[in-house]
Amino acid sequence: MQTKIVGILNYTPNSFSDGGDFFDLTAAQKHFEEMLEDGANIIDIGSNSTSYNRILLSAEEEWSMVQRLLHIVAPKYGHLISLDTFYSENAEKAVDLGVHIINDVGAAKDQKMIDVIEKNKHTLYVFMCSIVLPANKEIRVKTREEIYNFAKSKLDLFQEKGIESTRVIFDPGIGFATNPALSLKVIAELSFFKSLNVPIYIGHSRKSFLEFMTKFPPQGRDIETLAASLYMILQGVDYLRVHNVNIHVRAMKILEAMCSSILH
Repeated sequence: MQTKIVGILNYTPNSFSDGGDFFDLTAAQKHFEEMLEDGANIIDIGSNSTSYNRILLSAEEEWSMVQRLLHIVAPKYGHLISLDTFYSENAEKAVDLGVHIINDVGAAKDQKMIDVIEKNKHTLYVFMCSIVLPANKEIRVKTREEIYNFAKSKLDLFQEKGIESTRVIFDPGIGFATNPALSLKVIAELSFFKSLNVPIYIGHSRKSFLEFMTKFPPQGRDIETLAASLYMILQGVDYLRVHNVNIHVRAMKILEAMCSSILH
């Protein structure tokens, strides 16, 4: 499987990475279309910031925000849209609008999410290793083995509930479940998770683990993000969730050409 690029659309006023630049319906729709033009395979739309020290929106508050954008883009582009939500009722509403992927940072903490995914047979499900929401720097896993065991236990549960492994994608939770050192270890050793036999999805873009290697704030970390992305592409990562789609697609074309030249 060639690495797929997931473009991030934070339809929220308080994103850590873009500060609400796209919390305007016209701006959000324009950015959505630009990322597709740049070559994104999927657009992940979220309205509930789960980064450090955030106050989470209720399911009703989240839906009242995100549904305005979904009603515009889902009828035409639903097969290319992922909804970032940990609320089962919002996942179900999005699927009814045609959204193809649910990106659940809660990994079915809302147990009704399992029922929503199971009954909607064409829906893909991303589940992330997370201990608490919002993210908390004091509550994290300590080893990659803990992440692996978390994933394995969830996969066993999903299988038991009738969700086919072909519809499930795992996100190790860079920056949510992991401290900076473990974030780097996971990125450097993605092959460790291959025996889970599901696609691996990484959301590392502009995150805080990079601040130990750069002087730039989140908005200025696209080059650092890209460096990590290329390293993971060489390891066969399946999905990369990023803010700057344009530079990723351009860099991947060069990397693919170089690898093809070497192999031949």
